[in-house]
Amino acid sequence: MTPVIARNFERTVYNIFNKRDIEFRLGANQFAYKNGESCGNALIKMQHEILSALDNPFNKAVRLFTMDFSKAFDNVNHHLLAEKLKVSPLHVEK
Repeated sequence: MTPVIARNFERTVYNIFNKRDIEFRLGANQFAYKNGESCGNALIKMQHEILSALDNPFNKAVRLFTMDFSKAFDNVNHHLLAEKLKVSPLHVEK
């Protein structure tokens, strides 16, 4: 597990440098990483879409595919990732 201090530092860096730019690019169906949005809002939106599709007399079925990436990076080897992201001084373009 990532230490609490590292998570707080990550959140602070995000809020200072990236938050405004990233939230501007998020679509209406994106609920994570937006102020005032939550998992409950995502579930309500999903339920609304499903019920609207079922109310349509031309639809006989509804297919649903969801993905949750919230824990996707908890299993990443951060040391290996940091090594791969390092830039060699010989390869820096000017």
